[in-house]
Formats: sequence, C-alpha cells, structure tokens
Amino acid sequence: MAKKRKVTTVARRANGDDTLVGQRIRAARLSADISQSDLGTKLGVSFQQVQKYERGTNRVSAGRLRQIADALDKPLGYFFEGAQMKHGKPEPSDLDALLANREVIDLLKLLARIKDAGKRRAVYNCAVQVASVIVKDDT
Repeated sequence: MAKKRKVTTVARRANGDDTLVGQRIRAARLSADISQSDLGTKLGVSFQQVQKYERGTNRVSAGRLRQIADALDKPLGYFFEGAQMKHGKPEPSDLDALLANREVIDLLKLLARIKDAGKRRAVYNCAVQVASVIVKDDT
C-alpha cells in the first residue's frame, strides 16, 4: 500500500508588483473613460473583481493581463514601464498613484483640451497658486 503524502499549499498573496499592475490598470481605465463595470463586462468578470485587480488585492494572471491590455488598447509592457526597480522588482511610483486618481486624469484631460498655449499656461499658473495656498494652510 502506497503512503499518502501530506500536501500543503501556500496561499499566494498579492505584493508590490500586484499593486503596481493594479494602479496601471486603473490609470489606463480612467484615461480611456471606461467604468469598472464596462471593463468587467469586456473581461467576463464582475466590477468587484476589477476593483480587486485595481487595488492589488487579487493577482492578475498573465492571460488576464493580456485581456485587460487588449480591452484598454495598451501594450502589455505599459503595465510595468516606468516602474522604479527595487531589488530587481518593480515598485509603484508617485506618478502611478497620481494617474490612478480620477480627479488628476479629469484635470489633465481638460488642460489638454485648451489649444492656446498662453491660456493653458494661465490656467496652470492659477491652479498652482490656489493649490500652494491650500497646501500651506493644511500644514
């Protein structure tokens, strides 16, 4: 009679790589102006699953990442490009966190729609002045 082997499994937990990929998914989705529900429908998953991918709570398999890249019209490398490397692994940058923020994306889109460079610069300068006063007051 053969001996039964004890099988143990180690749960794979999300890590910094998953957080980076999640932030990039969110940034690409917001940039494309696609809702979590719409992306979920394209992928055949719920919007809650998309939320978990974006938060880095659930890992994204290679095959699913390919589907996401196709759905968001991004090359696969987009989800890692520009990442800061620490010990050979990508880490989210401050820019990744900013681009995963809907207000930042909306503001950038509006700013980009201003064709006149002088007017665009005036809006930028105004925003910088207002933000610097608010930041100064918050400290």
